[in-house]
Amino acid sequence: MLIRRMLPEDLDQAAELERLCFGKAAWSRQALADALQDPNALYLAGVEEMEGKEGANGESGRLNGYCGVWQSFDEGEIMNVAVRPDCRGRGFGKRLLKELLSQAKERGMDTFVLEVRKGNVPAISLYTSLGFQTVGVRKGFYEAPREDALIMKI
Repeated sequence: MLIRRMLPEDLDQAAELERLCFGKAAWSRQALADALQDPNALYLAGVEEMEGKEGANGESGRLNGYCGVWQSFDEGEIMNVAVRPDCRGRGFGKRLLKELLSQAKERGMDTFVLEVRKGNVPAISLYTSLGFQTVGVRKGFYEAPREDALIMKI
């Protein structure tokens, strides 16, 4: 899997992956496009390269996952982490996040925060493996279904 900056050509696949991973809470294609244009945001794509082919929408390969961070001074807020269901449990998410944290540190971010569904054990395990610790709870933060969010920080 090639990890690179997310490109406008990735937006159709990213929006579809959002819907697949987050359902009604998914960001729209326009919200993702706006994020790519924001100088305070950094989004990375994990792409399965296609041998000498370009996809129907001009993309260079299948988007297996992506993640993003928004910078506020020296803090980064992890906004989106999405990995295709058939790619989970293979280390893609961890590779994406490690690269995101590395590039974010190069931009001057030294602390990171995120919210995760309290019941999302695989994601919590991933974040914990990268050094994140639970520092709080947002009651009823998520909808469909309603669930608390853990606030994690590194």
